[in-house]
Order: sequence, then C-alpha cells, then structure tokens
Amino acid sequence: MSALSTTYAASLFSLAEDEGLTENVMSEICEIDTLLKDNKEYQLLLNSPTVSLTQRLSLIDEAFSSAHEYVRNFLKLLCEKKCVHVFSECVKEYKKIYNQKNKLN
Repeated sequence: MSALSTTYAASLFSLAEDEGLTENVMSEICEIDTLLKDNKEYQLLLNSPTVSLTQRLSLIDEAFSSAHEYVRNFLKLLCEKKCVHVFSECVKEYKKIYNQKNKLN
C-alpha cells in the first residue's frame, strides 16, 4: 500500500469511527470500488483533465447520491487530488483497519 492510501483510509476510518459509521462506510466504499473496477471508463473520466473539476465533482454527486456524505466527500477529495486511481488501495487499507479494530484477523 502507498503512504497516500494508508493516510487517506486511516482518516476516513477515524471520521467514520467518531460517528459510529465504520461498517456502513466500509459497505459503501466496497460497493463503489466494485463499480469503479467494472467501469474503468468512469474512473478515467474522474481523472480527466479535459473535464472541469466542477463537472467531475458533480458527476460524483449524481452517481453516488445515495452514498453517505463522508463517502462522497472522500471520493471527491481523491478526484480533486487527481488520485481516484488509489481508491481500491484505500478500500483495502480501510478494511485492514476495520478488521484490526474489530479483532477480525
């Protein structure tokens, strides 16, 4: 895992933990991870410099309107930082933290 994905995942987990949402957030990011893997074109669109940032953030809001605000904002942050490609790594790291905290491994 990259230091970036570890840091981002830990931050998301900490925020979710403070709100008692760790399981819900994990479920949602896993679902989004699957969608992004199945739709590589969409992931490329979110990283495209030819599409304005405003448009890309709007696309996230539209596509993931039912996701928790923290999850949408997390994806938007990655989009703003041109790091959507590390989303899967972040999900893996989030699961690792979740399993450690819940003594599942």
